[in-house]
Amino acid sequence: MGKGRAPCCDKTKVKRGPWSYDEDLKLISFIQKVWS
Repeated sequence: MGKGRAPCCDKTKVKRGPWSYDEDLKLISFIQKVWS
């Protein structure tokens, strides 16, 4: 049925697994800035 679709983005750089403590803090501070 053909070769299929090419991926829309490069997922090789996406981090899998649990986030580090520093990454959690970055995400929390970003959300607080945007949603406050």
